[in-house]
Amino acid sequence: MSLQTESKRTSTDIRIGDQPSNASSRTALMKQQWQRMAEMNPFFGITSWPEFEDSAQLDTAYFWDIGRIHAHNLLQKVPLRHLNHLSMVEIGCGVGRMTHFFAECFAQVTAMDISREMITRARDFWGHLEHVRFIEGNGADLKPVADSDIDFVFSFYVLNHVTNPEVVLGYVRETGRVLKDGGHALLHMRVRDLPDWSQARLRSKLRRIGRPLSQQLWWNEGIVRREREMKTDLIGHFSEFDAWHGCEVPWPDLINTLRESGLDTLWVDIAEMGQTKFVFLVLRKQAA
Repeated sequence: MSLQTESKRTSTDIRIGDQPSNASSRTALMKQQWQRMAEMNPFFGITSWPEFEDSAQLDTAYFWDIGRIHAHNLLQKVPLRHLNHLSMVEIGCGVGRMTHFFAECFAQVTAMDISREMITRARDFWGHLEHVRFIEGNGADLKPVADSDIDFVFSFYVLNHVTNPEVVLGYVRETGRVLKDGGHALLHMRVRDLPDWSQARLRSKLRRIGRPLSQQLWWNEGIVRREREMKTDLIGHFSEFDAWHGCEVPWPDLINTLRESGLDTLWVDIAEMGQTKFVFLVLRKQAA
């Protein structure tokens, strides 16, 4: 099927400007939109990199490799020990870009995604991994994961695509719910209302002084990019969906939610890309 054919609006597509008012309907719409993007091109939907624009010329080995490098770089920030005895939840696993690496490290991996198409493809690629379970989530919480049952919760370039800040904060609360006492999390999202004098912001700026861009974007370190220019208008089609743009979480609300959820902040990094502010949070669940 051609991109032109696939990108035509269908009767079930709802795009920017069509957002319903109540939270449950907005979550259902977000789920619907990610299902549509996954049907169009899940690899580009996950990375937005030009290397994966053309699904007919996809280098899956390269795709898995960058997932492995990202996962490795991110795990270096979390003080985890004896990973082969730990359980984890991955929020927004997509087609398993990083899941396969987590499966090599952890005793049990619960990989969740809002899109049924993403989960179907993830099972096609990685269903042979016996200690990984793929779950289609509802886009609002971490059910059916039990309370205080998980050692580590992870999410990277996922919560920034959630369309409602309250839903993002809900995932923060869910992280606190499912973590065991002393368990850890690494969460990544976009924020706003961050004071210029914030210690987290100032420390993040100091870390980047005099460093080349490759080191400033530390999560990409070790990845060799092959393309920099888009060759199609696929990103234009994806940009018609609210779920592609996501939302920014108010910083004061995030801090309050962490406190209410019993999550201590061990490390924070704020990556400012123009007007966009991404935050990385390494968290630990307080003992009851």
